[in-house]
Amino acid sequence: SYSLRINDGVWGGTAGIVALNQANTYTGGTQLARGILEVGNKDALSSGDLTVVGAASLRSSIDLSGPSSLPNNVILNANL
Repeated sequence: SYSLRINDGVWGGTAGIVALNQANTYTGGTQLARGILEVGNKDALSSGDLTVVGAASLRSSIDLSGPSSLPNNVILNANL
């Protein structure tokens, strides 16, 4: 079960882009089906897994190397 499902940038902003710039505390995972997910905080995806299930892109507005790396597992289920 996922707490956050992203399908074509459903929250407005630039078409097809969902930007998560703050730390989040929702439980469960994040599912990315289509569009672009932009991560602006290493804790933006909370503590669950990120599962990519379709043609989608993940990008970051911060450097995610070293101590700023995402703590989440990333599961690629699409034909990527």
